[in-house]
Amino acid sequence: MTNFGRDYVSVRWTGKLVHPEGREEDVTLYLSGNEGFRLYFDHALVIDRWDTCCQDQRANVHLSSGVLHDVVIEYREERGSASISFEISSASLPKQVVPPTALHYATHVQGSPYLVNIVPGAADFPFTTAFGQGILEAAAGVESAFFI
Repeated sequence: MTNFGRDYVSVRWTGKLVHPEGREEDVTLYLSGNEGFRLYFDHALVIDRWDTCCQDQRANVHLSSGVLHDVVIEYREERGSASISFEISSASLPKQVVPPTALHYATHVQGSPYLVNIVPGAADFPFTTAFGQGILEAAAGVESAFFI
């Protein structure tokens, strides 16, 4: 809900999605709502209902075990009631709202002595490359360096 506008509102949610039960399997993602919406999964547009109101849409995707998959949901509301729902189902999951435990987002590393400047898309799979000995020889509790 927003205190700034009741009509002509747009929203973009970005984050990461993992399988709610940590499995690897094909799942169906659903978006439903009124007005327009889009779903990007791992940088690919998989649902596009930007100009057609009120039709539920689905996309079949593969969730790899332990992998954080990129998800972007865009939503627009013109006039009247506003609603959007993000759901998931699979052979092992009944259709349900995506649980909060399956959704993740990036935050600053607490206690880091360095300022972090986040530029959307610039440090994101598949657009990021990391290299250096620190990747190959890292050990818990031992300082190591690598480059992004």
